[in-house]
This record gives sequence, C-alpha cells and structure tokens, in this order.
Amino acid sequence: MNDIQIIGKKHTAHGLNFYLTHFDLLAKCLDREHYAFLVGGYVRDRILGKPMEKSVDVDLITTQDPVELARRFKDILFKTYNIQADLFEFEKKEPWIKRNKIATLMFKEGTFGYRFDIAILEPSSFKHIFAKKGFLTISAEEWESILEKDLKDRDFTCNAIAVSLDDVLSVGARQTILFDPTGGIKDLQEGILRPISYENLKKDPIRLLRGVRIAFELDFDLEEGFLSFLKENHNLIKNSAKERITQEFFKILRLKNSYKPMEILFETDAIYSVIPYLEDIKKVKDQGKHHIYPLDKHTMKVYEYIDKILEHENPNISFDKELLSTIKSQIPEYQFLGEFGTKEALKLSALLHDIGKPKTMKIDQKGITFYEHDKVGEDLIKEIAKELSFGEGLSRFLQKMVRMHLRIFYLRESFENLSPRAYGKILREAQEDIYPLMILTIADALGSNDDEATMVLLEKTIRSILDFKTKNISKDLKPLLNGEEIKSMLNIKEGKEIGIIKNKLLELQYEGLIKTKEDAINWLKSYSI
Repeated sequence: MNDIQIIGKKHTAHGLNFYLTHFDLLAKCLDREHYAFLVGGYVRDRILGKPMEKSVDVDLITTQDPVELARRFKDILFKTYNIQADLFEFEKKEPWIKRNKIATLMFKEGTFGYRFDIAILEPSSFKHIFAKKGFLTISAEEWESILEKDLKDRDFTCNAIAVSLDDVLSVGARQTILFDPTGGIKDLQEGILRPISYENLKKDPIRLLRGVRIAFELDFDLEEGFLSFLKENHNLIKNSAKERITQEFFKILRLKNSYKPMEILFETDAIYSVIPYLEDIKKVKDQGKHHIYPLDKHTMKVYEYIDKILEHENPNISFDKELLSTIKSQIPEYQFLGEFGTKEALKLSALLHDIGKPKTMKIDQKGITFYEHDKVGEDLIKEIAKELSFGEGLSRFLQKMVRMHLRIFYLRESFENLSPRAYGKILREAQEDIYPLMILTIADALGSNDDEATMVLLEKTIRSILDFKTKNISKDLKPLLNGEEIKSMLNIKEGKEIGIIKNKLLELQYEGLIKTKEDAINWLKSYSI
C-alpha cells in the first residue's frame, strides 16, 4: 500500500497492481460508449498486496447489460484459449437489493478457478439526468457521481473502492485513480472493518455474516459497535434467501481458523438465525455424568477441536499424531454446493451432531438420558438440509455423520469383546466415510473432556478398526457372486431371495469371514432357502 497517493476521495496507484490477463479479453467485449469498474474484494486484496489464491473472485459493475457482456466474455474465452466457462444469471429476490440482476461466469484454467460477477451500474438515483440528456451525453463528472452513489450503497468501506477496467490492462496500464468515497483505504491501513452505514447492513442482512467472515479473513478488527448491532439485529438474516445464507455460512466454515468467527456467531446468537434448529441446544444445561459442559458449550468445544484437527498439520491435541495423520490422509474429497468440500461438511457435522438431544432429553432412575438422539438428529438434518438448500449429497453425508456419531464410542465400550460382525457392520454402513466419522468421534471425545485413559482406549479402538479394514476389506467391496451365478447354483428364479443372498454374502465379506470366490461358493452350497 506504500505506492498509493491520497487525493481527497480519490487515490492513485499503478494499474498493473490490479492486472489479470483475462481483463484484456473482457475489455474487448465492452462497447466503446460503456464503462466498467472493478470493485469489492478483488480490488481490496490487491491494495493489501495479498497473493493471488487458487480461487479468484472478481466483482465488476458496468453500464452495459451484464448478461450480454458475460456472454461475449464466455465466447471470447473459448475462441482465444479454448476455455469452457459456465454462465449463470441471478435475480436476487430481496426487494432492498439494488443490483438485483447479476451475470456470473465461472471457469477453470490449470489449477486456478475464476468467478466473475458482473452487475449493472444503476443510474436510478440520476434518472433526471438520463431523461434530459440521454445515455451517450452523460459527462464524466456525472458518471463519477453515479459511481460514488453505487459505492456508498455497499457493505463495508474496504469493499467500496473502484478502479476503471480501462486503467488495468496490459497495454496502457498507468498510474490510475482509485475511487474511494467512504474512506476504505484509510481503514485498510488501520486494519479496521467498518460498515459504510448500519442502514446498509439492514438493507441486505447477509452482510452481517459477511462482515464476521471478512474481519477474520483479513485479520482486521471489527468496528466498535458491530457486534452489538449483530446481537440486536441478527434476526434480519432470516429474511434473506436461504441459498445466500448457506453460501455465506459455508464461506465462514471454509476459513482456516473458523472457530473464532463461529464463536462470535454463538456469542451474539446469530448462529440461531442461520440454523434456527440449533437454538434448542441452549435448553440443555446438564448432559449427565459423561459431560461437564452444557450442550451449547460442548458443541462449540467439539467444533473447536474439529477445526484444529482439519486445519493444522500437527494440532496440539491429546491424540496419537501418527494415527491422526493416517486418518486425515484417507478422508474422501467430496464437492458440495459447487465450491465447498468434505472439510466444510465435517465442520458442520460437529455443530449438528447432538441436535437431537433437546427433543430426546429425559430424566429417569438412571439420571439424564438422550436415547436415540442420533436417529432423531438424522431426521432433523433432513429438515435443515431441505430448508437451507444443501442438496442431496451434503444432506446424505450429514445424516450419516449424525446417525453414526456414537458408533465408535459403542465399540470402545466393548473393546475387549469386539467380534468380526461388529467391525463389519460399522464398516459396511460407513464405507469410506469411516475416516471423517473417526475425525468427528475424536473431536467429540476431546470436546467431552475425556480423560487420558479413555482417550488411549479410543486410539486402540480406532486403530483396531483400521487394521481390520486393511486386512479384510478392499475399497468398493462388491459381492463375490452375481445374481446369475447364484440362480444357477441354487437352481432358483429371479426374485427377492437373490437380493437377500447377495446382501448376506456382502455382510460376511465385510466381517472378513468370506474373502475369495471359492469361500463364497462353499458358503452358498450350505445355504438353505
């Protein structure tokens, strides 16, 4: 930021600080009489000198129709570099959103992923100028007033800085003007995330979540008063489109040390406007003899540990480092909601693993119990996933994690008497998700403050599961005999019995009792219908 010169509401910096090769092609798509400006996080991060990440997001506002500009950009990317881009048109339905029509272009180039969000530069506040003069006769000064109004309607000062696309191209890049009507560069220099106005946050409440995320992404201080405002107004988040809530929340989950911003969401109760089903966990103050924390604090402890485990190569936790590393290396890489993966889903499972407890809490002669809270939790996950548009893949993963989150603990309790059937049953149901399930179990144990002896026994249990899997079960295990072979050997017709036999055969394979086709044939010979 040392090369930025301040001139009132404007600053200067060299255009090459913002250069991206794709801007040259984008500029060719823009009609001569139109303007385009880079805004938002891309400009902010280049001013801060942040290195370009593997995922590049560019926000653009333009006087040209965004969809037409995006279509041209898509075509020229393919013709020039043979890049296949996906084009999406979004209509933001909330009535308070000014730039409600956005064209989004997404593509990959090598190991980099790019997203261009292109929105219209709205002249709504200057209709009198347009009515009197027409589009082509608007002066540069009048366009600057329109741009300034647009920037002042944004969320945070550091995101309300604009630079002309023409000034950041490879040919002719020069000392360019940064438009900064809200003092964003000063706040960047001081490390403060400041709302342009709290009224702007009310107009689009997703900005409340975004503020928490950006502050931790940049390691900035939140302006004094923001957290109080969040606590008092988080209910406004519920008025936003569910898909937008989900996307912004998952961006928080994606942060490397997401425990800190998640702690803020809990402390301000904002988490309950994101996932209202979680609010009942505050009612469970006592979880019985196996827990020292109330349920909401236990949930955050589990989240804290799962965040450490997933984000740090050698987390400082009471668990065998080598064993933990082995488990982490085998976690399947899923993709959810387009841009998120197993890591974010697993963090979310930590928040939701005990969500069935408030509905199953009872007090009897045994004390406080939560019988079948895993099954009740699984049903709640279906409702949450539907309401927040998680999609089938993410919903199934979360259901499995919540449904099975006690299973390894059950095996620990009977460790000395574990049978092949016990190993086979959990491995068959979990499949390759046994590895994320182990991570959730470890975090749950640590979040319950299990003592050293109990943690050592958990290590032994997990190691024995892995040993059994390595010796007996191959990846994508399938029945060793197909339906035609079974029909021929038993001289039976097609029907339900074939499925029952294949299912039993697979069960025995998971238990390590049948390992070869010869084993399967010998077993089938003794099978009685």
